[in-house]
Amino acid sequence: MIFWHTAGAIWGARYIFRDPGMDLRWLVFGGLLPDLIDKPLAWFVVPGYQTSRLWAHSLLFAALLLAVIVMFTGRGTANRKRFIPVAIGVLMHLVLDVPFESETLWWPFLGTDFPPFEFFGFDNLMAYLSRSPWILGQEALGVGYLAYLWRRYELSIPANFTRLRRSGQLGLSVQPHGGNHE
Repeated sequence: MIFWHTAGAIWGARYIFRDPGMDLRWLVFGGLLPDLIDKPLAWFVVPGYQTSRLWAHSLLFAALLLAVIVMFTGRGTANRKRFIPVAIGVLMHLVLDVPFESETLWWPFLGTDFPPFEFFGFDNLMAYLSRSPWILGQEALGVGYLAYLWRRYELSIPANFTRLRRSGQLGLSVQPHGGNHE
C-alpha cells in the first residue's frame, strides 16, 4: 500500500505538525519503513510467521526508533531535523494500519505471537491487494491526495519539482508566468 502510506504520512504530518520545513523525503521513508523491514523479514529471513506485520509494526519499534534518534542527534541540529520525520512517518504508518491487528501494534505487551494473516506470502498478498475494495479505496485516496499536492504545488514546473527533490519541501518557488510565490 505504497500510495496510502505515502499520502497518509504526508497528510498526517502536515495536518498535525504544520511544519513547512519538514523534509518530506525522510517522512515518506518512515511512512514506508515498517513494510520495508517486516515484509522481507517475513518472506525471506524468519520463516514460520504467517504474517508480514512483525516487529516494525509495533509501537515499541516506533518508540525505540524515536529514542535512538533523540539520543544520537543534538537538539536543534540538522541531523535531528532530518531524522525526526522518519519516526513520525513510522507512527503515521501504524495509525494507518491500526484497524488491523492490535496484538502486533502492542507487541510484546499483549503477547509475543503475531496474528496470522490469511493472505500471507507475496503472491497471495498481491492477489488480495488487487481485489480488496478496502485496499483499492485506500490506494485511490492516496493517489488522489498526491495528485492534489502535485497540482496545488505545481510540481510539473521543473523548479518546484527540483525544490521538492532537493529539499524535501513543498513550496511554490516559481509561477508558470515566471513570478515568485514566496
